[in-house]
Amino acid sequence: MPGSELTWERWWGKNNYADEVLRYLAFDPAPGPGWTPDPSKLGDYARRMGLMDSLFSAANPDLRQFKSHGGKLISYYGWSDATGGLRENVDYYKTVERVMGGTEKTLDFYRLFMVPGMGHCGGGDGVSVFDYVGALDRWVEQGKAPDILTGYHPRSDGSPEFTRDIAYYHTSEPFASAESRLPVDLKVWPDKQ
Repeated sequence: MPGSELTWERWWGKNNYADEVLRYLAFDPAPGPGWTPDPSKLGDYARRMGLMDSLFSAANPDLRQFKSHGGKLISYYGWSDATGGLRENVDYYKTVERVMGGTEKTLDFYRLFMVPGMGHCGGGDGVSVFDYVGALDRWVEQGKAPDILTGYHPRSDGSPEFTRDIAYYHTSEPFASAESRLPVDLKVWPDKQ
């Protein structure tokens, strides 16, 4: 994603993320630390990854059974994630909406939060620390769906440097409108502390 270039070395340098996934997660049995990917064998690797992909894949957009059992899902992704996949995450959410019968039927059980400035699962220049479990618990136990999550950007000691409220992603109004759904007093960044 444009803007994530300063974090590329962390993910794609000497011991890069893709190599580590191939060494420890993609194959059964895992080849381990001494294994080096061979670009001429990518086709073979794709075939060998089938078993692990069937165990780990979360790409099925048909969540009807999950929803019918009362399931609630919060998904998040950083707009500054250098490892890729953020467009796929948004595409997955849009596909779930189509399969489930539209936006309102999806928002009943699934919220996607796209976080500006956050890297891969955290870090970055934006807010990156959220209480996802607390938000999910309030949704399940009290029926309070999370329209907004409040996160903070941590200082080196872990304390909050600044906070920001993030509205859930909405396919019919994904960017400017997310901020328009925030209360007027929350539209300042860095904001209240």
